Amino acid sequence: MTFLQQVARGRDPYAVAERQVGIAGVFLIAYLLFLVPGIRAGAIWPVVVAAALVVAATVAALTVHWPQVPTRWHMLIPLTDLVAAGLLRIDTGAASSPFSALMILAVLSLGIERGRFPVVLAAIGSFVISLVPLLPDLASVTAGVWLRTFFTPLVLACAALTVNELSRRLRRRYERVAQLRAQQEVLLSQAQDHALEAAAASSLLRESAEQLSTVIDSVTEQSIIGTDTVGAVDVYNTGAERMLGRPRHEVMGHLLPELLAGSPWRPRPTTGSPSWSERSGRARRRSATCRSPGPTAAGWTCGSPRRPGGTPPGTSRATCSC
Repeated sequence: MTFLQQVARGRDPYAVAERQVGIAGVFLIAYLLFLVPGIRAGAIWPVVVAAALVVAATVAALTVHWPQVPTRWHMLIPLTDLVAAGLLRIDTGAASSPFSALMILAVLSLGIERGRFPVVLAAIGSFVISLVPLLPDLASVTAGVWLRTFFTPLVLACAALTVNELSRRLRRRYERVAQLRAQQEVLLSQAQDHALEAAAASSLLRESAEQLSTVIDSVTEQSIIGTDTVGAVDVYNTGAERMLGRPRHEVMGHLLPELLAGSPWRPRPTTGSPSWSERSGRARRRSATCRSPGPTAAGWTCGSPRRPGGTPPGTSRATCSC
C-alpha cells in the first residue's frame, strides 16, 4: 500500500491530501515552465507568494487530521490553490497566461466538496481572479477580453457543478452500500446465533431420545412396541422380544399388523367394538386381549396422541404394551 493510499484510507477519507498532492505536482511542472525562453514574470513577488501558498496548502493537507475538521474548512485547501493560480496569472499575460489552466484543477477540487456552496465559491473566485489583472487599466480592455473574463468563470462553474453532482451521487451510493453491508453483518450474526440455538436444541432432542430409548430397553417385564405415523415399528424393547419371540432386527421398520399376524400374541378385540377415548387433547387408547399359547390371557393396550377436535396429528405415535 502506497503512502497516498494509507492517507486516503486511514487519516484522510475525504481525499484532501490525495487531491492536493496531485495539484502540487502540476504546480511544480508549471514552475519549470519559467525555464522555457519567452515565459517570464513581470514581478517576482507573485510567483514567490504563489509557491509559498501551494507549499503551505500541501503541508496542511498532509498533516491535518481532516476527519476531525468540519467539512466547510476543507474548502480552504482548493481555495488557496485557486489564489496561487491567480497570482501566477497576474504578470504572465493575464487572460493569455499559460498558467490559466491551473484554475481548472482548483475549481474541480472545490466541486468535490459537499453541498452547492463550494460551486458558488468556485464561480465567484474564478471570476475575481480573472478580473483582478484587468483593474489597473480598465480603459484599454477590449470586448474580447471582457467576454473571456465572464465566459471562463461560467465554464469553470459548470464543470464544478458537474463534478459536485457526480460526487454527491457516488457518496450517496457508497453510504447505501455501507448500510447494506452493516445490515448483512447483523443478519449473518443472527443466522449464526440461530444455527447455534438449533444445534443445541437438536442435541437436547437427541439426548432425550437416547434416554427414552435406554429406559424403554431396560424394561424387560413388559412389552413395549412403538410405531410411527404409518404404523411401522420404530420402538421394540427386550420385553417385546421375549413376548413375540422375534429379535429386534427382524421387526424394526415392519408394519405392526404384519408383525402381530404371525405371532401367537396377536390381539383379539374384547366383546363389542374397540373402545376409543374422544377427549380433546388426550391420548386415545384401545384395549384388547392378547391370546397366548397357554391358558393365561394378558391385557394388550395401544395408545396414540390426539389433537383437539378428534383428529390425530401427522406426527402421532402408537405404543402398545402387553
